[in-house]
Amino acid sequence: MYLPLLITLLLSIGAILWQAKKQRKANQTPMRKIMTNFEKRFPFIKNSYEPKKNKHQPLLDDLRQKAQIDIVSLAVLVNTSERYPEAIPILVDHLDRPYNECIKEAIVRSLAVSEAKGVACQALLNEFYRIPNYDLSEYRNPAWIRCDLKWIIGNTMAVVATKPYEKEIIKIVADEAHAGARSRFIEALRKLKATKAKPILIRLLKSEHRLEQREAARALKVKAFREAPPHDGPTLGQLEAIHHPPKKKRTKKTKP
Repeated sequence: MYLPLLITLLLSIGAILWQAKKQRKANQTPMRKIMTNFEKRFPFIKNSYEPKKNKHQPLLDDLRQKAQIDIVSLAVLVNTSERYPEAIPILVDHLDRPYNECIKEAIVRSLAVSEAKGVACQALLNEFYRIPNYDLSEYRNPAWIRCDLKWIIGNTMAVVATKPYEKEIIKIVADEAHAGARSRFIEALRKLKATKAKPILIRLLKSEHRLEQREAARALKVKAFREAPPHDGPTLGQLEAIHHPPKKKRTKKTKP
């Protein structure tokens, strides 16, 4: 007796929910639609870039009011292929504010675009020096080093660095206190063709960090570095062997 009534009630509730969902999708901005799809595909990333709203809401509010960029997460800027030059000054300004490391990482990654070239360098360097040097022995897995905020700053500097900051980058690369976090600064020197750093790069070929060895070898293979003094450095073949080490041949296990 009550079964048809119950089925009708459930169908009515389902129709109401479907209409509400359809209305929400219709009201979404294009950037919000991108974010929705992104969250569905990579739900584990959302927790990395989406801190509590009350902690990074001032940044989102500034982006909305000053740059007309309406987003709910910095992950949208990190992963979008669209350009956002009007957001760069806002991101640079907020990098100096006392956010937690999660928000800082999202801001730094968002600045790794050509529009921030030369504009974000000083703010990135200031943030780099504010971060304490970690004892890399505490990392059980070497892959953790790639997640260090200092390494991420170096990765962004490899994109935005300009010639006036060459001396500061050389100083960072030469400092052993930054070992493990300076590999992407080496890439910045390669792009700037900072031949003054050649002796430092030759020394880094013997670094205990494999990534630093490979980045130094890659930089020294550039013609400008090979032609710069000192001329008694490693040969091109030796650099190639460091940059692209030969793969170990797998030996087939023989059955006893």
